Amino acid sequence: MNFMQLNSQGFSAIRKYLEQKADDIRDHEGRNWAVMGVPIQNYREIIIGDRTFYIAGTNIFWGILEDVLHKANATFPLNFGSGNAVSVLHAVIRTRPIFGYTKTKDLIRRLSNEVHAYVVELKDGVVIDKILRIDWFRKLDKTRRNGKKYDFTGGLFHLLKHFEIDGYNLSTGTNGAKVQNLMSVIQYLTQALFIEDGELETDAKTLIRYISVDDKRRLKFVFYFNTTTLIYSVTTVFRSDFKKKI
Repeated sequence: MNFMQLNSQGFSAIRKYLEQKADDIRDHEGRNWAVMGVPIQNYREIIIGDRTFYIAGTNIFWGILEDVLHKANATFPLNFGSGNAVSVLHAVIRTRPIFGYTKTKDLIRRLSNEVHAYVVELKDGVVIDKILRIDWFRKLDKTRRNGKKYDFTGGLFHLLKHFEIDGYNLSTGTNGAKVQNLMSVIQYLTQALFIEDGELETDAKTLIRYISVDDKRRLKFVFYFNTTTLIYSVTTVFRSDFKKKI
């Protein structure tokens, strides 16, 4: 991943495209503000085969992904894999106050509001009209088994409970699919949405895509498609057996 590969023409094309999408989201959600763009140093590049994708994320998004989350896991390992989303966020805020936020409840409110990244494909300086939005989570919900614990609903934190890096989990789960690093998860998301075959379900808002893990297993990705803004977001991921459909 290297943002320096992105020239000024490509950067301008992506920025203009993202500004329009930010307008669409703001109008759709009835808000009076939205993040309209990020500087070029907040871009990362993913190349899959002969196709090039760019991830444009906010400062807080990259700060957590590339620095804070790993340190939080190393410092407070018992807060992870516990099945409680609040424990994970508590470890994050104790590791480093995020841009002035020192309380977990304030971090929860901030991360569920315009802390995100967008993934787009660029070909010959032109943005392909398809976009994925990655939030850390959409909201917190009480778990069904324990009313004192919370689940991440949607977003990257929800996905991460289904993955392991070097034998440890960076969210609430345990015994997930093994990946090299956090960017590998985003690459999986990019591959699933933009490259793998799939189809919309009957409600036209749910997209299912599969990626093979090995000869026996695959990952089932579930995306939500907003039919007003035309933006995809990730709902969840499952590990599934080739012989079973879930």
